[in-house]
Amino acid sequence: MYCEACGELLVAGARVCGACGKSAGSLPEAIVFCTACGASTPDGARFCLNCGRAVAAPTREGTVPRPINNPAQDLCVDQRQPSYHRSARTPYQAPHQQAPYQVPAQASAYAELSGEYAGFWARFGARLLDTLIVIAISLIPAIIMGAIAFQAVYPNDQLFVSQQQEDNAFSAGFWSAWAVWMVVTVVYSIAGWAQGGTWGMRALGLRIIRRSTSGKPGFGPAAARYLVSIVSAWPAYLGFLWMLWDDAKQTWHDKAADTVVVYQR
Repeated sequence: MYCEACGELLVAGARVCGACGKSAGSLPEAIVFCTACGASTPDGARFCLNCGRAVAAPTREGTVPRPINNPAQDLCVDQRQPSYHRSARTPYQAPHQQAPYQVPAQASAYAELSGEYAGFWARFGARLLDTLIVIAISLIPAIIMGAIAFQAVYPNDQLFVSQQQEDNAFSAGFWSAWAVWMVVTVVYSIAGWAQGGTWGMRALGLRIIRRSTSGKPGFGPAAARYLVSIVSAWPAYLGFLWMLWDDAKQTWHDKAADTVVVYQR
């Protein structure tokens, strides 16, 4: 409770006000109540036993109790009438819920593929099947181009043809046919790899993807992969055999193009 003369808070059980010296015995008993929950508290208590907030006692008409220096408390004192009420509080708002995690497009594309890398024999079978496909595609054009080159070099206007002239004609026909086969091989391989796999790979359930994006390699990486595959074949096919002890079963040309060959689900 507070002194009726100076408004100073009286110490519990004190008979004299410590601020002005006025006797506290003549002061009437006052009920101390909590400004937050309204529960009554023992005389002299500074905090509510129910909710823990600061408390104050009402005074006589015309006197104002000295507020407790606690900025955390919200006390509203009317100087004309000792009325206390709670301050307005902000209603509780639920925390913002985070949007559910969405799998990235690249990861979802890779989810359609098995995490198992294609083995040596599966890739060897696809390579063999691609070779047969290329031969079937280039056979007729190669024969036609070889025959044209042979007729262009062979001397039909001579009665007797030397062995050298005949060898030159056969050589022209062979290299012309080989050039057709090489063009078909390059176009077939790069176009197939750029789209995620050649016909032979797709027939055996294999797919080629970029390791960093899990998408189709595209024309640039496919072209780089083909060029490095030529280097992979030079030292006794060491670049192709590299996949036998590589963790991701990558060949040299796979590493150069950042590609892996996996099984399709």
